[in-house]
Parts: sequence; structure tokens; C-alpha cells
Amino acid sequence: PLLPGGQGMSPLAAWRAQLRPLAAPGFLRRDQREDALFISDFPRFGPPEQAVARIQAAGFHLTLENGLAHLDAGAERYRALLESLPAPAPGTPGADTLRLHALALRLWRAQTPPALQPLAPLRLTLKLLDAQTPLSRLPGLLCPALAEIQRRGLPLPSGVGQLLFQALYPKEGEAPC
Repeated sequence: PLLPGGQGMSPLAAWRAQLRPLAAPGFLRRDQREDALFISDFPRFGPPEQAVARIQAAGFHLTLENGLAHLDAGAERYRALLESLPAPAPGTPGADTLRLHALALRLWRAQTPPALQPLAPLRLTLKLLDAQTPLSRLPGLLCPALAEIQRRGLPLPSGVGQLLFQALYPKEGEAPC
């Protein structure tokens, strides 16, 4: 399966569950670098060639560096994620989430096709939501990345807006992202 998420699950949980056995026996954590979702030390446990082949066959990209593997979803996985996101059903924001609501609305209204959406802010959003960052902190953490893509003339990532709306207004019976 290409899509992460599900009821009560952060968007990265399914991808993490798919990668964990492929990166065994090493650890698998969120990466702090902006060009990867996860980091693992599986290369330190022996020749990494077979694990690298399995990870790549599963649709992930990786970079080996200093005994560590920086792992990211492939373009097809990101495209499938973006295409699977439901149309937002915005609610009424609270005083503490008004900035995030406004940001999500602005991004969602861009209606950028999945293939054209810049991945850096999407990756950052996925990691922040997975880390259960307080919603009130998200605008301050996302705005520098969004400002950078605007400076470079790239389209706004409407998928980030959709993810933010999912976190702000989860469907009944679902946990927030």
C-alpha cells in the first residue's frame, strides 16, 4: 500500500510500519533533515545492499551517509497521499487556532496539482503532525518554509492545507493527525 494514515493514525504511521521491518535491526526515527522523513542506522549492522534494495522496491528513496540511512517517500507515494486527501471540511476555529485555520485555507485554495506541489513543506508538515506538535505552534514553524518556496516562485502546497484541516477538524470518531 502506498497510502499512509487511517483512523486514529498519524499520516506517517503506516509508512513507518512498512519501513520498520525493512530497516531492521536498526532504529527508525523521524529525521531532522529537511530532505528526508526518517533516519535509520541499519547500515551499521552489516552490508546494506539487500536492505537498500528492499527499501527502494517498496517505493522509498534513501541516502547513505556516515553509517546512517536517510529515508524519504518516493514521488509516487507522495502523489498517492496527496490524491487521497479528502476535501477539507473546515469548522469554526478557536482563538488559539485562528492563524492555523487561515494558513490552511490559503494553502488549500491554491489548488496546486499533486505533481507540482513542493515536497519540503509537505515533508515538514507530516513530521510536525507525527510529532504531535501543538496546533498553535504550527504556523510559526511552517511559515519560514512556505516563505522560501514563494521566494523561489514555486506553487503553494495545497496538500499541506488539507493536512492542516484534517488536524484541526478530524472527522467524528477519528483522532487528529
